Amino acid sequence: MATVVPPEDYVRTWAKQHQVVGDYRDLCDSEKLQAAVLESFHNIAREQKLGSFENIASVTLEPIAFIARGFLTPTLQLKRAKLLASD
Repeated sequence: MATVVPPEDYVRTWAKQHQVVGDYRDLCDSEKLQAAVLESFHNIAREQKLGSFENIASVTLEPIAFIARGFLTPTLQLKRAKLLASD
């Protein structure tokens, strides 16, 4: 599983091309967009000739970056206490 924070301009462009309406948060919840992002990961994996165990099985799209939520330090280390408290 991969958690992805997609660029907002990519999401809006994709939505316009596929006639999907909604704000950025709603679009990140869209199963169509999640499937499109997963397919692009699979295409890259095929191009790079990755093994099946190296492929991403599913994807979750998050509209807000982890660092913006305070789950990561500026050096990209996890703030474990905050992560555990969020459950």
